[in-house]
Amino acid sequence: MQTIIKWIYVFLASRRFTVFNLIFLLINLAVLKLFDIKTLLFVTLSLCALFINLFCCFIRERGFRRWTMTVFHLFLLLFLLLSAYSSLYFFFGYLELAEGQMEANGYQKYIKGLLHKNVLKGISIYQGKISAQYKDDYNTKVKSLVRVYTKDERGRIVGAESIVISPLKSFRWKGYSIYLGRERGYSAHLLYKKDGLKKKGFVDFPSYAVFPERQKNDFTIPGEGIAFVGELNIGDRIKKEGLWELGYPEKVSLRIERGGEEYTLRRGDEVALKNGARLKFLGVPLWTDYVIYYNPLGKVLAIIGLGAFLSLIVHYSPLFLKAIKGK
Repeated sequence: MQTIIKWIYVFLASRRFTVFNLIFLLINLAVLKLFDIKTLLFVTLSLCALFINLFCCFIRERGFRRWTMTVFHLFLLLFLLLSAYSSLYFFFGYLELAEGQMEANGYQKYIKGLLHKNVLKGISIYQGKISAQYKDDYNTKVKSLVRVYTKDERGRIVGAESIVISPLKSFRWKGYSIYLGRERGYSAHLLYKKDGLKKKGFVDFPSYAVFPERQKNDFTIPGEGIAFVGELNIGDRIKKEGLWELGYPEKVSLRIERGGEEYTLRRGDEVALKNGARLKFLGVPLWTDYVIYYNPLGKVLAIIGLGAFLSLIVHYSPLFLKAIKGK
């Protein structure tokens, strides 16, 4: 039994286990980047494994017991432990909002920790006017006016505040940071009516550095299960030379297809669908995306990382001084 325990201890303190954990962590980070994975479970496990590995090495290796190396590895152990804890509550996601919309489309893509439950609980965000200026193909200036409604535990609105968000000015709420992303474009504002039920919605069309005059996107009527293929045709020339602003097109039409149905609507047009419902094209507002970020120990981890870096400089400073004197 003691032999087995000793073998496990030696393995946990080995470089092979370190290399395995680092590769496993890098693979997990790559998977999160490339695929639509919504949990940090395996990242948390990787950080815990690295903590165990470094702790065993710290006990076993004599080289770690020099005071400078001791301080460095204590900082590193604390960093790994708190990173694993922080990853349980971490959140990073993208939210798209069109002018006149209040969080209706939800989060387009997100990653969250295993124990993270509530995203921005207690507020609702209403999207106001968006202004975006470009120079040739590059976004140079963008501002977004939002109205933030504060809610109580029962979901009732108890306060409101208008905020201008720009690339240099984010909005913070109980540890969450909300700032502008890099994507924006046109959205089709639609009204769906059937059997006395009315549903308003927004279909966000793609955003590119050079906005095309013809854009496509698939969309579904929520709760109805009716899928459409939409094509937004803008008659105006959007992109201009030099300094220009992403404005509101005067000539615009929306072509939708569903099975054997095909309709072309202009702003204000309403069409009867085969299922007895009616669909109205209300207009073309602008949309923009937001990055939502939450890390409960972000500042603490930054301070610990700085402490580890400084302790490493102190450890190797004699070598630097010797090299300088040698010159």
